[in-house]
Amino acid sequence: MRPLHLFFCFFLFITCSLSAQSGCPGCAVSVPAGLSADTIYLANIPDGLQGTAYSQDVSFRMPKTTTPVAAVDSTTPPGLTISKIEILSVEGLPAGLYWQPNQFTFNVGTETDGCIKICGTPLVSDSFLLTVRVKATVFVLTKEATFPMRMYIAPKVSTTDGFSMTNFTGCDSTTVTFINNIPSGGQPGFQYYWDFGDGLTFDGENPEPHTYTEAGVYPVYYQVIIDTAGYVLESITVLDVDCVDQLGAGAPDLYLLVDDPNGTEIFDSSPDVNNTSLPFNFPVGLPLGEGNYTLKVIDEDSGVKGGDDDCGTLSFNILSNDTIIAGGLTVVLHISHVIDTLTSTDTVTVYSQPILPVYDVYNNRLRLIDTLHLPTQYSLQWYNGPNPIPGETGFTYCVAVEGLYGLLLTDLTTGCTNFYDSRVVADPAFDCTTGTDDPTRLPFAILPNPATDNVLIRLANPLTDNGLLQVWETGGRLMYTQVLNTGTANIPVECAAWPNGLFFFELQSGGQRSVNKLVLIK
Repeated sequence: MRPLHLFFCFFLFITCSLSAQSGCPGCAVSVPAGLSADTIYLANIPDGLQGTAYSQDVSFRMPKTTTPVAAVDSTTPPGLTISKIEILSVEGLPAGLYWQPNQFTFNVGTETDGCIKICGTPLVSDSFLLTVRVKATVFVLTKEATFPMRMYIAPKVSTTDGFSMTNFTGCDSTTVTFINNIPSGGQPGFQYYWDFGDGLTFDGENPEPHTYTEAGVYPVYYQVIIDTAGYVLESITVLDVDCVDQLGAGAPDLYLLVDDPNGTEIFDSSPDVNNTSLPFNFPVGLPLGEGNYTLKVIDEDSGVKGGDDDCGTLSFNILSNDTIIAGGLTVVLHISHVIDTLTSTDTVTVYSQPILPVYDVYNNRLRLIDTLHLPTQYSLQWYNGPNPIPGETGFTYCVAVEGLYGLLLTDLTTGCTNFYDSRVVADPAFDCTTGTDDPTRLPFAILPNPATDNVLIRLANPLTDNGLLQVWETGGRLMYTQVLNTGTANIPVECAAWPNGLFFFELQSGGQRSVNKLVLIK
């Protein structure tokens, strides 16, 4: 089926990042107008963002023949009719994403357009290598194939008023980069304080990346004090003056003058306020710097008896935000000094890494040793070298040839993973896929099988030594354990409370070991 290879790579790109799930139904097919009936088209899939909900409809059109494939792959002969394409499975997907196609099987002679609803929340960020399994039919010939694909999930970014973080969740440890959202731009007047929540702090604008090495939840506290507005003389309230109206016809007609520390007049409140009734507030709005300023309060007399009268003079500076008395003059200076203090908090979470999925080897069968400490929600995937082994997601795997075999454990709640591998030398004397009659085996039967509730384990011969019976479900969880005494020949097992499914019964005694399967159907 080499001629169809390229087409499947194109088509399956739109499905390879997800696990088929009924939680994303209801996609809408939408392909561009004017497309040829016999063509290859697929919509682009946007990258995902870790920790952010994702929901997209992705539409596609599949070709009716290999002619469109031949246009991009010279090794593909044109003109072959493609009758059916089936999507079998997708493996290695990032935890948290799901998809639901409008159908799994396409009879491309009559139906070429389809869509997929992609939804979920990706729990981890990375570039993921996935394995897609499909089956294609050209005339009467069918062929299964697997294709590697990649999907990118970008690290999530948490933004608050004061700072942002990248990589703020991790497994076992994480190095967080902090972005200051209120930079100083090189200006003076900014003070920063960071508390990373793990006992360490930083006084400065831009902290170095910070590494959290233990599992836990760490509250991050940020504070910036912004002192850039300076001092402003907002207003002056005159309470009393050292003058009277020279005409004796009322109160003085006041106006104010302010000189800077160099003696230059920088403010004049003219025109005067006729018959100023005290107390009286004069709006100013004058920025102040360092040094002593001079305030003059004047009674406007229009030249009577030599001109305007001095009602008092006083000196002040940026710290004179209060009542000042100078002889008979009393004023209140309203000087503002705005200091903005902004605080923000966010959280860094470091999840515990799941157990190392160490396996043992017995008669060419690899078996996960510790199932009691698996996460509540988890998945398993066996590997041969760097490649996932299609369909091998249980707690055991049978090897036939020497190789580097690994087991990937994923905590589906946190997205954290752990991986164990070792080189395994296969023993040609054993075939764990079919069983043998060698003396190391311990033959037994499970009656009835399939069963609806309880079963009886019947040994071919009574045990000549103490033994152990263990039962595992396909996901690797230990369901049942019983210590057996010498002479045991029949073992009743209560399994009425177990769910429907496939279970592995493992019997060990005196260096002998066998595994049988039970199907439970209620």
